[in-house]
Amino acid sequence: MKIYSHALLNIVLWMIPASVFFILPASTAECHGKTYIDELGRKVFVQSEPVRIVSMAPNITEILFSIGLDDKIVGVTNYCNYPAGALKKKRIGGFINPSLEMIIALKPDLVICTADGNRKETVMQLEKIGVPVYVTHSVDMHGFYKTLSDIGDITGRKRESRTLISRLTERHKRVLTLTAPLAKPTVFFQVGVDPITTVGNKTFINELIGLAGGRNIYGAEKTRYPRCAAEDVLTKDPAVIVIATMGDRSNYERARRYWQQWGNMQAVRNRRIHWIDPDTIDRFSPRVMDALEELTGIVHPQLRRHFTRKSP
Repeated sequence: MKIYSHALLNIVLWMIPASVFFILPASTAECHGKTYIDELGRKVFVQSEPVRIVSMAPNITEILFSIGLDDKIVGVTNYCNYPAGALKKKRIGGFINPSLEMIIALKPDLVICTADGNRKETVMQLEKIGVPVYVTHSVDMHGFYKTLSDIGDITGRKRESRTLISRLTERHKRVLTLTAPLAKPTVFFQVGVDPITTVGNKTFINELIGLAGGRNIYGAEKTRYPRCAAEDVLTKDPAVIVIATMGDRSNYERARRYWQQWGNMQAVRNRRIHWIDPDTIDRFSPRVMDALEELTGIVHPQLRRHFTRKSP
């Protein structure tokens, strides 16, 4: 299964020389702006309140919309499908194969990438021809809040990002308060059907399972997305199975039917097999709080009545 938002990509492409592109508009050095340090430690000069932003990942697009930058976004990836306004933006290709020609044609004064999804070569190529590229690198909830803050700073939306962070942290703390005194049911989280694939220790989803008051049965695995045999899952006998496979819900139905063969497994016996939208739980975007609340309600059904709000 292709888990595009968390893929570690090591494909090396030939470098496209700067000479194949048209000359960019006035250098950012001639504009009023500020030098920032991105989340990889790179220095990036960004024009004050950029007005032409290209988003290189779905979570970045969702963040930009959530802090009121709808009219500043000029380009997004083919995978940017939320909110509805994102579908009206120019498409610049995928994560690993964006069209540099299309990006240049959009004349961006800021491109925002993610280290866990976009290729280093793409960043280097854009940087080489004078396009400001800011790279984010969220690996946990703490890093997610930092990314929200950083994007607010570099886009001139500091107040909006702080307000958003305040709302999200309030919901985050409420989940922790509700789950703290409860037992932690074992959870099997499936992200791939063929082969069966789950989430290991160093994944964002593993952290969310813990925050939701559950215990990932593969939480000790060092591999981020380990493959697992059905026999091993049966031996671990999870109390809850959560399925978040890519594609439409037919993959969920396929996985659900597969596990229902074993009626003695706790999750099957107690009808605790659930689906959760991978677009919400697999992206570092404001909707991740919706996913956390939904996951908490799955792990602890008695808490569902506490969660009614949705992210903007």
